[in-house]
Amino acid sequence: MFLAGNLGLAPWDVFHKGVSNKTGIPVGIVIEITGVFILLLWIPLRERLGIGTILNAIEIGLVVFLIGDHLPTTELLIPRLLYVAGGLLSIAIGSGLYIGAGLGSGPRDGLMLGLSKRGISIRAARTGVELAVLVAGVLLGGSVGVGTVAFTFGIGPLCQVLMPPLRMKGDHHAPARQFHVQGVGRVQRPPVGRLGRLDQFPHAGSVRERRAQRGAGGGYLQS
Repeated sequence: MFLAGNLGLAPWDVFHKGVSNKTGIPVGIVIEITGVFILLLWIPLRERLGIGTILNAIEIGLVVFLIGDHLPTTELLIPRLLYVAGGLLSIAIGSGLYIGAGLGSGPRDGLMLGLSKRGISIRAARTGVELAVLVAGVLLGGSVGVGTVAFTFGIGPLCQVLMPPLRMKGDHHAPARQFHVQGVGRVQRPPVGRLGRLDQFPHAGSVRERRAQRGAGGGYLQS
């Protein structure tokens, strides 16, 4: 849908197109090579490959190939804008569904997830990655359109909103929630029902203090 709107490529495609124009390498090959280099960036981010990573690499190109030529095109602006909006929303929902399955992410989404695990919001991480790639693509001679701008600044907020409700329960790939205990620093939140009320005691720094607090009626253990 985004491509059928013909109002500008997404930032990564601007980059791929720019590299292709500079090197003469076909765009499809550029996409594959770029994916390999992106996976190398996963190493410092400590992201892991999964079946979702493989399916992402295979299915996106396959789906575009199968349905791209069957979408009607038009020169009218309103339908093209609707294509852009629909494509943007579809990509955000699709990202939330396959990432929420907890089976691994695509190379480019992995950058977003890796950054989000280091305290950066999904919105800021995705927008930052898209902006950086867009600048590189423009410097390489790629072109920018209305759709490019919409994708750059729209996909991050949409992922921020749609990913949490689409995440499957028990997804162990989700960034751990954290809280602060004085004298300990930032630690992982214990499961509710076991130590779920420990954060009510900001000075619970020793076993003796915790026992005293529990005996005073402020127990933190739950059955």
